[in-house]
Amino acid sequence: MKKRNLASKILVIILVLAMIAGVASCLAYVIAPSSVNVYAANAVSDEDAYKKLDKLKDIIKIIKENYKEEIAVEKLVNGAYEGVFGQLDDWSVYYASTVEQEAFTNTLTTQQYCGVGLTITAAGTDCIIDAVNPKGPCKPAGIKAGDIITAVDGKPVKGWSLDQISQALRGKEGTKVKISTTRKGVAYDYTIVRAMLETTDIDSYIIPDTSIGYIEIASFGEKCANDFTEAVAQLREDGATSFIFDLRNNPGGYMDQALNCAACILKPGDDLVYYYQNGKEIDHLHVVGEDDSPRDKVVILVNENSASAAEVFTAALKGNNNATVVGVNTYGKGVAQEIIDLEDGSSFKLSTLYFTGPKKLAIDGKGIKPDYIVYNNDGFLTSEEAAQLSASFIPLKEDKKFQKKGEYGLNVLAAQQRLKAMGFEVETNSILDDATMAAIMVIQKDAGGTPYGGLDFGTMRAITARFNSYFGGDKDAQLEKAISLLK
Repeated sequence: MKKRNLASKILVIILVLAMIAGVASCLAYVIAPSSVNVYAANAVSDEDAYKKLDKLKDIIKIIKENYKEEIAVEKLVNGAYEGVFGQLDDWSVYYASTVEQEAFTNTLTTQQYCGVGLTITAAGTDCIIDAVNPKGPCKPAGIKAGDIITAVDGKPVKGWSLDQISQALRGKEGTKVKISTTRKGVAYDYTIVRAMLETTDIDSYIIPDTSIGYIEIASFGEKCANDFTEAVAQLREDGATSFIFDLRNNPGGYMDQALNCAACILKPGDDLVYYYQNGKEIDHLHVVGEDDSPRDKVVILVNENSASAAEVFTAALKGNNNATVVGVNTYGKGVAQEIIDLEDGSSFKLSTLYFTGPKKLAIDGKGIKPDYIVYNNDGFLTSEEAAQLSASFIPLKEDKKFQKKGEYGLNVLAAQQRLKAMGFEVETNSILDDATMAAIMVIQKDAGGTPYGGLDFGTMRAITARFNSYFGGDKDAQLEKAISLLK
């Protein structure tokens, strides 16, 4: 294994992110680590288990000599490696070659490419669209974050690696590619003309007729902190007295970039992040500097696709009472990774740490609950269609009946009608069955509650709020709420 520098002043950790593709010399605020070694090795090893590696070598040799057809030893060895990583979390991945590893890291560093403008990630066997480049050809076509890619040019992508899908979507400028997707069970087909695109982390402007600076952070790439600092400074110069930071559909990126962005907004001495390993707190970072001037009012926009580094940034500002959070519950990925290179050119990405914000509230598996739960229109229904549909539904009443699994009633039917209209795969059978409970759990989680599947008063209100969000056409209710809080 190549030697790694573990004593850097600013901790650089790569968070899991699967993607297709003139500022001051330093940031005004930097991050100060404690003296604890973040990557402390486990003190105990299982010698008996290590001895079994000799047995694995014998098994591979026997297979090579006796298998029914020719098979490369390298393929068997790589399969063994993949088996090891199959025992870890979804974020830990083995790269058999530098090409595979570079396909991942290039997504965080490549500034220009020819393609369709999608950010993708894996969720089990599905390929999920994390984000849509606002300047790419997929945006006007109607492809949305959260859609599942099912085929490219008519070829099903089930079983393909993210790199294979990425390469299929890219191509020569002006050529066409057919992308098939599903959105909550509904199939869509798009013919997209590939274009030359630049990966951009930051989009900023003053919201018209206000003094509110708006900054969208698409991801935390290798230059994001400098670009963010420049955008904040420029907006202040243009008259911004408060800010909206839009992290919706931001799938993550480099930890140091997210933390330096947060440090730009916070005060010296503010805690940023706490790291944990094997159930123990092993390190934390805080803001250092001399400027102690008052900070601007900030609202952060998040949704269910705001993950990892986006959650670090949000937790840092929210935990220091420096920002109000609007939207729906974030993804819930509080795990950091490191890429470790091996001498033969292979490498692996390994989850090494859990992290939390300043208040030490768990992020992994839970996400961050917004201060204001606001749903946005997903574009499935027009206002007229939604009104007609609502008029035909049974009213969802907050009576005294709390309903559990297997129970039935009109409120269950009313909930099923609204869930089905929103694209959830449920039957309108009046029974609180497994499918209905699974859909309700999504609503409960997005609303920042405990996802348990029962139908209580709070859940009824959450279902109604989410359904009513369809009445707004394409208006951005989350952004409107953020603006109202800052006016």
